Amino acid sequence: MQGNPFNNGSTDNQMRIRIYVELFLYQIDSSIKDYSYLLACHLRYQDSNSSFEGETEMKILIVDDSQDLAFTLQMMLEAEGFEVMSANDGREGYLAYLDFKPDLVITDIQMPGETGLELVGQIRLLNPMVRTIYMSGNLGSFLSPLEEERKTHPVSLLAKPFSRGQLLSTVSAMAA
Repeated sequence: MQGNPFNNGSTDNQMRIRIYVELFLYQIDSSIKDYSYLLACHLRYQDSNSSFEGETEMKILIVDDSQDLAFTLQMMLEAEGFEVMSANDGREGYLAYLDFKPDLVITDIQMPGETGLELVGQIRLLNPMVRTIYMSGNLGSFLSPLEEERKTHPVSLLAKPFSRGQLLSTVSAMAA
């Protein structure tokens, strides 16, 4: 009899199982902050050899007024080997861009103060071809200006809510 493959006496393996169960339970009913914490724990225990299609040098700036979402996205992307910085609004995002000089900017469109479109407009004065992924729960309101921008700049869109797979697929397409 082989026994339970998950119970091999490994504390690390038992921790992984506990995290998977907690992630499942929190996906059902929890605040994003608790889920973000558990997701970060899960990613910490992922195999260290998993890399995102060999992409380890790309620098990504995330700008979103939801600190919980920005944190979650940052943890997901860092687990894939990307260097990531986050900011909580357009002004902070612009300053972070100047300091961090990312290859890709992932920004929410609707934020208090400066919108994601305004932020990227300022960044494009310095770097007209900065790769950008816009996120919004209401992309329909912005389709006209986004379609115009897509004609001349490397732009992609993510409709909130989106999955980890959709995020990574969009980032991969922008990295190519």
